[in-house]
Amino acid sequence: MTVEPVFASNEVATIWGYLRGTVAGMVEIAADLSTADLQWTPPAPDTNSIGVLLVHTLGNIEENILTVVAGQPGNRVREAEFVGNELTGAELAERWEALSQRLVTALAVIVDDQLETVHNHPRRGEITTRSILLQATVHAAEHLGHVGLTRDLLRA
Repeated sequence: MTVEPVFASNEVATIWGYLRGTVAGMVEIAADLSTADLQWTPPAPDTNSIGVLLVHTLGNIEENILTVVAGQPGNRVREAEFVGNELTGAELAERWEALSQRLVTALAVIVDDQLETVHNHPRRGEITTRSILLQATVHAAEHLGHVGLTRDLLRA
């Protein structure tokens, strides 16, 4: 039986629900694919594989929420996320599971007043906690669409 986390902010809990569901959808798609399929890219310029999209999405979420919002040390190298990898669907799911536990711990303690706290983001400049959480969620949703389309093209 899974115990649902308790959040200090209903707004953060809602955002987490969307973010968790979005990434879970990506992981579910990856689980049904071989490692070779996870590395396949559509025959069009500047496209990414499902494996790359998942690694990049997890890196983005980790940086935004754990490093920028929660102030935890981070060592993200964004460009490295776009280099092919040989991860399996199970390994990507394990990465998400480990990250999601860390995210819940960081998000659960955020109170409503902290949603207006301004952070210095490495690429976006000054941005509030709320905006970072929403940006991470929207970014993940965009990539869920990319993952689904890439899977459909692979099957075609």
